[in-house]
Amino acid sequence: MGFYIATWSCNPADYNRRNKDAIDHFRQVECESLDEMPDNRWEIVTDETISTGDDCTAIIDGYDQGNGYRIVAKIIASLPWVVRFSFHDYHCEKYDTSKAYTDPIIASLEIRTGKTA
Repeated sequence: MGFYIATWSCNPADYNRRNKDAIDHFRQVECESLDEMPDNRWEIVTDETISTGDDCTAIIDGYDQGNGYRIVAKIIASLPWVVRFSFHDYHCEKYDTSKAYTDPIIASLEIRTGKTA
């Protein structure tokens, strides 16, 4: 299993100052990158966008059963920041087992921008 984190500092004006516009862009890029993997046939199990308060989050869960490969991306936009967390299960023999392992981790991931509660 691999876990990857990528961060971007974006100009909010490029996304009309809306986290949802940033998420739509990064979600599209994520889906295109799956499509560009020539040896894989992805079933998109989950593709959802959630707005919570000031942030916007997308979760894309792709599974290639034939190759036993699963990629789950959680992308969070809190402009000017966008963060993508990506889990790769390279030996996903059972989708439900992989999901049970990654779901709690994915649910816990968030951006903390220095704001206090």
